[in-house]
Amino acid sequence: MIWLFTSLFQWTLLFIQPEYPYELSLNFEKIDNQVNILVDDTLVYTSGVIDDNPELELSVDLKQYISANSKAFTIQLINGDPENPYMEDLHWEIRFEVMKDNQPVDFVWEFADDAETGEVLSLTYQLNQL
Repeated sequence: MIWLFTSLFQWTLLFIQPEYPYELSLNFEKIDNQVNILVDDTLVYTSGVIDDNPELELSVDLKQYISANSKAFTIQLINGDPENPYMEDLHWEIRFEVMKDNQPVDFVWEFADDAETGEVLSLTYQLNQL
């Protein structure tokens, strides 16, 4: 009986990820058309398609997706409608801040009127460099 408890306890420790020590969030003001966020190549968040390029107040708390073992996160901007990839979409835009412990560490504002669709921007942040 003691052996079983010890084995279960050790087994459980293998699956506990140490917590990332900082608050980390992304504050989006513009997304045209869709944002995907990946942590170490695993999709953890998608905004869904946002039409008409509205002003936003969208905050994504990354701490819930990141452990102390995580290396990086990536923000991908998708232009156009994935349901209708042949539909023309002339403009894409993204504007956001990366916040660490409620302090801005990076500001990004990228846009174009080049009619490019699909993944138009991909930015990767190394956690140990924030």
